[in-house]
Amino acid sequence: MTVRVGILGCGNIGSYIASALGDRQDIRVCALFDKEVERAQALCQRITPTPKVVAGVEGFVGCCDLVVEAAAPDAVESLIKKTLGYCDLIILSVGGLIREGTLDFAEKTAKECKTKLYVPSGAITGLDVIKASAKKGLRKVKLTTTKNPRSLLDVSYLKEKNIDLNSLSAPLIVFKGTAKDAVEFFPKNINVAAALSLCGVGVEETRVEIVADPGITTNSHEVEVEGVFGKMYVKLENLPSPENPKTSYLAALSVLRQIEEYVGGVKIGT
Repeated sequence: MTVRVGILGCGNIGSYIASALGDRQDIRVCALFDKEVERAQALCQRITPTPKVVAGVEGFVGCCDLVVEAAAPDAVESLIKKTLGYCDLIILSVGGLIREGTLDFAEKTAKECKTKLYVPSGAITGLDVIKASAKKGLRKVKLTTTKNPRSLLDVSYLKEKNIDLNSLSAPLIVFKGTAKDAVEFFPKNINVAAALSLCGVGVEETRVEIVADPGITTNSHEVEVEGVFGKMYVKLENLPSPENPKTSYLAALSVLRQIEEYVGGVKIGT
């Protein structure tokens, strides 16, 4: 059986996934959508057999078994409402799930329609520990993310705070607060905070610090967790994608692995 895959978002991650799946006999990329039609059309020409470019997310219905979202948080709610009743989804822009009512709607729809919604680990680690221990009690979940300033240059929140990233000569904490606010103010940079929140104590109790450091070339994520299980501290230093410094290469690899497990039917890990 060949699994038919649709891809929403034909940027760095979407293009990588589409190209990586091209050699699989048990997977076929059947449909692409991007709000910039030219990007979808360009990617379409690099895939064999050639997928179709659909005019909207509803175009995935009927031609796809699985749709991979690799666009932006703003695209998540519409995708879920228009497609989850008919096909399975993989959501990378986790920030879209913490918007009021979205996750509840997704859970209700998936249960009623016998479909599935998957959220890959992306660029973060430690989610298995948080998931396993959340029901028994977590006292602390904190994320410290450190990025090179060039990956934060287009963040409106920093401009409003008059933070000049171009003049930095040393590390600077540019945000400290809840995961809810972090995702709102840094929608393209901090999906990992949303993933941690959904697995653990929620967006209001998960604490986040974002550091701009001109001296680093990696995207660093430090996760501190305390609960009835004990304590965990883990630090992950991700290399950014060569094509997009805001995106960790590991995020693309994580999605690809999620698709492989979906097709294979065996999942290792919590």
